[in-house]
Amino acid sequence: MAFDTALTRMFGIDIPVISASMAGVAGGKLAAAATMGGGLGLIAGGYSDPALLEHEFSEAGNAVVGVGFITWALAKNPEALDVALSHSPKAIFLSFAEIGPYVAKSKSGGAKLIAQVQTVAQARAAAEAGADLIVAQGTEAGGHGAARATLPLVPAVVDAVGDIPVLAAGGLRMGAGWRRRCPWVRLAPWSAPPSSRRKNRWPAQTVSSGSPKVLATTRRRVRSST
Repeated sequence: MAFDTALTRMFGIDIPVISASMAGVAGGKLAAAATMGGGLGLIAGGYSDPALLEHEFSEAGNAVVGVGFITWALAKNPEALDVALSHSPKAIFLSFAEIGPYVAKSKSGGAKLIAQVQTVAQARAAAEAGADLIVAQGTEAGGHGAARATLPLVPAVVDAVGDIPVLAAGGLRMGAGWRRRCPWVRLAPWSAPPSSRRKNRWPAQTVSSGSPKVLATTRRRVRSST
């Protein structure tokens, strides 16, 4: 069973899950496993080493993946974005600095631009800069931002960015648990036909497991939670 949400339609995937591009963890094999599991895998561009990117793309094989960068590091090595775009990634994921300088090049290269934010102000700025998708990252996601937990942050970001789809990151697992804990999930901008809407009323979530096996079995685990 495929899910019908804004995220699945945007990337042509079966389940609304994107694997997080954790530096030092999310290599090409893990990204490929996430994609083969029905979601979208991201290679960690981390500190923007072009040689490392080439290696990880080779590890991903023919799998359709995206790339995530620490944005302030990309500013020091902007050629890494050119290397990534030469492999036609589905998405460029940016976090921890302004995305503005990279929006036009990413989109002209055929990639969707995903901006990760830790505050509502950052979410508004990312939306104005042209982000196609926004990830609201709470403090449970490794303590990044250290200002607001995931559960109160996500609906505030949803309200702030209009029609732009929002993903949740930090302290989340499967859809059923999210749905039980968050009665306001109907505010998330995912839509589905009336016959399947009950199964699609939670935002997608990023996953940062270090195990390709976990990501490869994501489809089965999500199905079992509905």
